Amino acid sequence: MPSRKKYSSSSSYVKHLDFIICDFFVLELSYILGMQWYDYVFNSPIKFNNLYKQQAVILLFCLIVTLAFSHPYKNILKRDKWQEIAATLKHAAVMAMLDIVLMYILKEANATSRLTFVATWTIYFVLETTFRLFWKRLIRDYILHHRDSRRQDIVLTSRERSKEIEQNLGIYIFRNYDIAGVFFFRLSKRN
Repeated sequence: MPSRKKYSSSSSYVKHLDFIICDFFVLELSYILGMQWYDYVFNSPIKFNNLYKQQAVILLFCLIVTLAFSHPYKNILKRDKWQEIAATLKHAAVMAMLDIVLMYILKEANATSRLTFVATWTIYFVLETTFRLFWKRLIRDYILHHRDSRRQDIVLTSRERSKEIEQNLGIYIFRNYDIAGVFFFRLSKRN
């Protein structure tokens, strides 16, 4: 299980390497399952010829480009279930659009099965959302139940703002800290 230090690293790519690697495998698996679905439904086997091998490379390229420009894993551990579904849908849609553009540029759009394309991206969305929610739960559980991976924080506030601070501290689903103490100070007006 990943340690807390890994998730406080400054580099987004290193910090989320587990999500990136899984994203790659889920994307390629979705493509294979999309082709298998097409074969099963239409009884028309698709062979792994150069066109489909090229599409597998295009999918990898789509993932790399979106990692570089759209940062799909930013605040991933802080997102709730619905935010994660929306983020995964956005990520899949951006990659699918990039996939279309690249197939058009490479003049492969007419040779590729549109149903396989739709099946691939639908399967990807379902599998990737499921994986992200599952993996985030494991990471959160690990961090929340291992005291050595949690920070101990002290809160310094005024009594007037204590309720607001308490609400703000409680809104995060993922917390990597415990409140070790709360200290109040009094604001005095100077003449």
